[in-house]
Amino acid sequence: MRNYAKNSPEAMARIIAMIMLSDADLGDAEVEMMGRLEVYDRIGVNRGTFIRVVKEYFDDLLKEDTGARIRLIDARRLDEVLDCVDDAQKQTDLAAMMLSLISADGSMNDAELATLRHVLRHWGLSLEQIEANLSRT
Repeated sequence: MRNYAKNSPEAMARIIAMIMLSDADLGDAEVEMMGRLEVYDRIGVNRGTFIRVVKEYFDDLLKEDTGARIRLIDARRLDEVLDCVDDAQKQTDLAAMMLSLISADGSMNDAELATLRHVLRHWGLSLEQIEANLSRT
């Protein structure tokens, strides 16, 4: 996995990419929600940088391919990606954005829910903290 500086815009963009790719389906509703949430501005990247980070994340997944199918939800990799953001406010903001993104199409599948649960557990966050963050935005 590529290294980004702690709490950098690229590290945050990779976390957003991780949740958006967790179900192997990047849908129009998620992309539209990114615009409504002003995700690019909130994490400090432009659209081009975000697309580059998504591509780099996907490239890193392909490099890990061991001949079997690519595991989008791998605890070790998720932890490695999540450890690049250790600022508590950024974690809470990202988790709130992630919840909004995975529910953008009106449903959340098992892969998205498993990834979000892992994020919350890893960062020690609760749904109540995320809901409070959502009400402020």
